Amino acid sequence: MADYHIENNQEWWTQQWLDIRNRYRFKKRLERARNYARPGNVLNIEFTGQRVMAQVQGTQAEPYQVELWLDAFTEEEWGYVIETLSQQAIFSAKLLAGE
Repeated sequence: MADYHIENNQEWWTQQWLDIRNRYRFKKRLERARNYARPGNVLNIEFTGQRVMAQVQGTQAEPYQVELWLDAFTEEEWGYVIETLSQQAIFSAKLLAGE
């Protein structure tokens, strides 16, 4: 399966997110999901808090529901993020600049 890459005009963190996702153990599922999304098989998509829910028309007659979410960071994880950002000022500067 092909890895995804961003265009040169996209933010640096977008490529890092895609790199992490490309290494994730469900890469084939994510590739299949993207292939469904391209021709318009996603009938409905809803964003609620940390969750994304969609109704997808697959190969069966009835559409099916999919759900994706990311857990909120714990205090310890936020501490790691803050520590990492403090060591590389360019990351904080780019985030504050909206990049």
